[in-house]
Amino acid sequence: MNGDHEHDGFEIPFDYVDPAGRAVDHRLLGDFVGAAVAGCSSCRDALLTFVAEDSPTAARLVELACIATRELLGGLPATMTEEHAGGPIGLEFRRLAGTGVDGANSAMFTACARMSSEQRRAAAATAAGILVAQLRLGLSH
Repeated sequence: MNGDHEHDGFEIPFDYVDPAGRAVDHRLLGDFVGAAVAGCSSCRDALLTFVAEDSPTAARLVELACIATRELLGGLPATMTEEHAGGPIGLEFRRLAGTGVDGANSAMFTACARMSSEQRRAAAATAAGILVAQLRLGLSH
């Protein structure tokens, strides 16, 4: 967010820590999702940099995209979880989602911590796209 304007943030429920005990930055996550939903690319890109540097927050964003997809579709399609499945979902996202697909979310958080910030950025950007699309779908019904 810049000094010229603001976006409504999203309240991300639950205080959450990763398996190593590091807290997810829910305010950052909510601000990022709010900017993404508002379609403000300058704020989204700036906040995405901070999300990518914070592995628990990046992992939580991926986790939320997976949860939302499971609720919408009743599961996660292979194109979201399998590295070699192809499709429009980015590889970094698929790697994380595939790690946590059977409820092994702690493994997903651990895998995210091992990624570079560039890989986390790619996974988080994909997760944001998934969430925004689902939020817009939900808002239109």
